[in-house]
Amino acid sequence: MVRKIDLGGHDRSHISLSLVFLVLLGSTLFYVLNIQYNSPSLQDIHGNGGMESWLKSTFRLCSAYLAFHTVLFWMVFNPEPATMVVLFREELEVKEHDAIGIQKIGTFSAWTLIVFGSSMLLNGTLSLSVALGYEIPNSLLLIGVSLFAAGFGAACITSVVVRHLIIPMKIRNGHELHHLFKPHEQVMHNLVLILFSLIYYTVGLG
Repeated sequence: MVRKIDLGGHDRSHISLSLVFLVLLGSTLFYVLNIQYNSPSLQDIHGNGGMESWLKSTFRLCSAYLAFHTVLFWMVFNPEPATMVVLFREELEVKEHDAIGIQKIGTFSAWTLIVFGSSMLLNGTLSLSVALGYEIPNSLLLIGVSLFAAGFGAACITSVVVRHLIIPMKIRNGHELHHLFKPHEQVMHNLVLILFSLIYYTVGLG
């Protein structure tokens, strides 16, 4: 199925990019100006160096392994093509495309999974450092919190969009849904948000 796009002679990509930049800039300024009032506690996030720190480190590093294993072995190195509905800008056509290799991580949900893995890897490594008695630079602590917040927000958006927009749209149009229930899709669309929530409410990240 091919759907033609009519931009009416106006490509508004620059407006979208400008809005993304302004939101990023505003969010960064808000974070920097308010960090002194909401500075995260090292002990709350990574424990006091005892068993708590070891448990947090183990949970986070296992989550990071799951994320990167999914990206590499269930997606990029998996020879089975992934069917995606893509906008081809030069032809101004929306049509299905069998993505292979690195193309499979071109979706927002894949980026969310990568941010999740990066957040868990960094915070897990920091928790391990605390458990081993090393000092943690405050800058790394703040980066870890920022990655967690960005990933958590993206995971919420991913799950809501897939459940309430993409799946109903595919059902209405009579499209196949089986690919949305493959293991890597379940990790991206559901498990990432579940793990983020578990970590936030049980393991703790401030």
